[in-house]
Parts: sequence; C-alpha cells; structure tokens
Amino acid sequence: MTTVGVSGLRRAALRARRIQASAGLAGAVMACVALALALRLPWLEAPLGVDEGGVALVAQGWLHGGDSLYGHYWLDRPPLLVALYKLALTLGPAGVRVLGAVAAAALVVLVALIARSVGGERAARPAALLAGLAASSAAIQAVFTPAELLAIVPSAASVLALVIAHRRGESLAALAAAGACAACAVLVKQSFLDALLAGGAFLAVAALRRGQSGFRARWALAYLAGAALPYAGVEIWERLAGLGDGAVSTALLGFRVEALLALQGSARPLLDRVSELALPALGSGVALMVLWTARGLLGLREDRVLAATLGAWLAGGLAGVLAGGSYWRTT
Repeated sequence: MTTVGVSGLRRAALRARRIQASAGLAGAVMACVALALALRLPWLEAPLGVDEGGVALVAQGWLHGGDSLYGHYWLDRPPLLVALYKLALTLGPAGVRVLGAVAAAALVVLVALIARSVGGERAARPAALLAGLAASSAAIQAVFTPAELLAIVPSAASVLALVIAHRRGESLAALAAAGACAACAVLVKQSFLDALLAGGAFLAVAALRRGQSGFRARWALAYLAGAALPYAGVEIWERLAGLGDGAVSTALLGFRVEALLALQGSARPLLDRVSELALPALGSGVALMVLWTARGLLGLREDRVLAATLGAWLAGGLAGVLAGGSYWRTT
C-alpha cells in the first residue's frame, strides 16, 4: 500500500473517531437535558408561586389599556421578562412551567458548548451535568420559572459568542451577538450584568494584547452595536406606548436603589441575611460549580483573554447574588 493510501486511511480513522466522540458527547448532553427535565416533573402542575403569579398577572393584562408601565399594573421587572411570560401564557398557566423547562434545557446545552470550546469534551460532560442539576434544583426554586433562570440563558449565550469570537479571530458577527445577548439578559433581570462585565473584560484584555490577538477598534464597535439594539427596541416601545421619559429606568434602577436604601435600616444584620444563602448554594450544587469553575480558570493562565472573560463572568454572577441585599427563606 502506498504512503498516500496509508495517510488517507489514518485521516479517515481519525475523522471517524472524532465523529464517534462528538456523538458520544451529544448523547451525554441530551442525557443531562433529560435529567433536568425529569427533576422538574413533580412541579409541573404545581400552582404558580408568588413571583410567578405576579408576573403572570401583569403579563396577562399587558397591552390592554392603562397608563402604567405594563398597562394597569406597575412592576419593577424588565419588559423582556414580562414579554416571555405573556408568550408562555398562550399555553395557559402551564405555559409558565414549559418556559422554565425550555430555559433549563437551553442552559445545559449552552454550558456544555462553552465548556467544550474552552476545555474540550472532557470538560463538557461534568459541566452539562452540573448545569442540569442547578437548572432544576428545588433548593434554589429553579424547578419553577424564576427570572434568574430565564436571564442566565442569554447570559450564557453571550459568553459562548465571546468564546467563538476569540477562537475565530475576526468574527464581528459573534461579537455583535454577544453584545445583544448580554443586553437581553439585563432586560430579563436587571441584576444580570455579568455577561456585560465579561464582554468588557474580553475587549479590554484583547486590546492590551492586540499584537497577539489581532484586536481592532471595530471589535468594540460591533459588541456595542449589538448591545444597543435591544435597548433601542425598549426605547421605541417606551415612546410608542406613551410612557414618560425614564419610566423603564425608574422602575428597573431607581426603585432598586430605593429598596437598597430601605434595607440599610433593616433590623437584621446583613451578614445574617447573607448566611441564609449557604444551604441553598450547597444543596443546589452551585457552590460546587463555583469551585469547579475557579479551578478551571487556573488552567487558562496561558490564554489571558478567555481567563479574564470567564473570570469576569463568574465574578459578575457572584456580585449579582451577593450585592442584592434582599434575601429570605423560600421554604
């Protein structure tokens, strides 16, 4: 057999192994998706919780008159969250649970893709498993459809787009998508600034290392243009709906600032309230995820762009939880 023939056989065998490995990974990820959905089944027909019911009520009456932010009701929640609930309610109250299930499944897939892009297939399997457990954890009420579960999906999509942009070099489309997804995360839950922080870290470190990374100013422009699109949509809606200038920002930011000021006068010390996060973090596996992610970041020391991006994403997520100040028992 000629050398060319042997080389061709080796390439074909290598290609076959890669296809087999990819199929195995896809099967593992789908198994984690199935696990996440199975964990949600016992709560599928449970009555809507207080937060779910409140958002559902507002969403149901939205676009039916009224002069408040959402028609006849006022709510300190972003418009994309209410829009998602209104879409889900076309299936009735059970649609809210379906929305949560779709978000949990999407999160598992996105986390697996991020882990694979960063650490290979060996990293993708445990990442998908941990994501599936956390996305449908009763300890943090993720078995329902909280805004946090819905917001983390575009947040993870944004980080995945940043990783793709980093791997592919001049991928302006990926950067624009990253900016748009990061903005959508904030428009679902206003405390989800983690993806925007990750994007800022990505651009900053890439700029500092422009000789090696091929950074251009148009990268930042592409990201910012993508991020501006969802906000432009909100601005257009605000004007078409005849809302006062700053109505959305007052509800999403001004109210939260006032709430934090009120919490400063709480009789319960802040550390006592923060301590109540420990059991849910342990019971849901989130604490393990944080430690596992921090360990993984140590292995990215040679790729400073990715290390800074993922580190900022982790730090932003932790800050979003710990800086809220409003913690209470859910069971």
